[in-house]
Amino acid sequence: VMGLLLGASAALTVWALAPGATPGAARALPRGTVLAVSDLRADSAAQAERLAGWEVRRLLKEGEPVKAPAIAAPALVAANSPVTLEAMVAGIRITRAVTALARGTMGDRISVRLDSQRTISAIVSGRGTVRVAQSTDR
Repeated sequence: VMGLLLGASAALTVWALAPGATPGAARALPRGTVLAVSDLRADSAAQAERLAGWEVRRLLKEGEPVKAPAIAAPALVAANSPVTLEAMVAGIRITRAVTALARGTMGDRISVRLDSQRTISAIVSGRGTVRVAQSTDR
């Protein structure tokens, strides 16, 4: 952090990241690529492993920093795909096959179609799995 005083009443603070703090692309990465450790240049293996499995949202050029919004958490549910809806009632787990109406990552609220007439809101809870959303959920 470096501060620079401008006159008697204004101050400007400059923030800088340490070199290499954000992993860079090891090669050009097209949109839709699911990141592997070998796709990243990072100061530590832990930095690269943290991003493995994330999805590239737009073309990343070689050496470009790999960070949001250019990458996103992996989709666990695809739009218009069959998923399992789970509900817990009095300690009993009830499941039903439904259709996801949107793409979703862990914790996302999406709509699912129960049948041709009814849709409900659900929370993505795993790969191909959603749970019934309650009013206290985001």
